[in-house]
Amino acid sequence: MVRALIGLAALLLALWAVLYGANAPSRRLRAAWAWRLARALGLASLVAFTSVTVAMAVVAGEAVVFYHGPNPVIWLLEVALGAHGVAVGVHELVSCFAEALLARIVK
Repeated sequence: MVRALIGLAALLLALWAVLYGANAPSRRLRAAWAWRLARALGLASLVAFTSVTVAMAVVAGEAVVFYHGPNPVIWLLEVALGAHGVAVGVHELVSCFAEALLARIVK
């Protein structure tokens, strides 16, 4: 199950990289919807993967990444930075959808 989720996350990140790389130059961008779709897919996969990692760390009560052994400081850093990453990702995702909505209204 975990390997399937990691594989799905890798597939989504690869799709995001292809779409993002193909539409990177914003001045010559002809398909703005593809840019917004790539950004939304990338942010959604980032938020989903980080949320799952943080949830696993909280439920397990220890860090998912071990350096030398169970360490509460590493666990606290992992949970805090993961929660911050989720918050920033959700904020960017909302701004991405707001930008798409605004572009549709202005059109």
